[in-house]
Amino acid sequence: MLWCHKVIVIMHSRPSDRVGIRWLLPSLKVYYIPFVPIASGATLPNFFTFLPYLRTIPIREPIHHIHLIHAHAGLSSSGHEGILHSYMMGVHTVFTDHSLFGFEDAASILTNKLLVGTLRNVNAVCVSHPGRENTVLRGELYKQSKDDPPRYVIKRFLPGPPLSTNTITIVFLLHFTFRKGINLLVATAPRICAAFPNVKFVIGGNGPKMIDLLQD
Repeated sequence: MLWCHKVIVIMHSRPSDRVGIRWLLPSLKVYYIPFVPIASGATLPNFFTFLPYLRTIPIREPIHHIHLIHAHAGLSSSGHEGILHSYMMGVHTVFTDHSLFGFEDAASILTNKLLVGTLRNVNAVCVSHPGRENTVLRGELYKQSKDDPPRYVIKRFLPGPPLSTNTITIVFLLHFTFRKGINLLVATAPRICAAFPNVKFVIGGNGPKMIDLLQD
């Protein structure tokens, strides 16, 4: 039986066990690019140093077998560069993001300026209405329509049969930072509880915005 991979993942290496190329059955191939992380799994901005690796991969993988290149997150320099160079190679690209970014601090200003150029030749997909509005503003996509896909749920993850109770439980698992939308939870949870006494929240996670949640 002929076996071939369907998805290729490109990410920075994680010495000493995540280096080189790995095949993960049944259909996943991972390229670990030799960029060394410096803190919290992040690497230094590597704009244009990623090009030799990105060019080599389509040579190894016939270009007509690559139908789509996907980049995720506005802070991924490899993702930005991958989108820009993929367009020159004639490969369709898509960008996704689910984090919310500000517009005042230096990191957000620089990242948003970079995003404006990157999103000129790519389809952007957002996972929520707040995320869509945030991406449209950051990327200056006022005249372009954004896709807001429905949330597909695998059958085995569907809720079980309702319990014999009137309590509604809302579960949040996230990193407590602004870009993950914790401020929306802090603002809306009290209103929901006031309007619906039978609602309770189960919240898991940690982060710098924990104090805002505890104070509320």
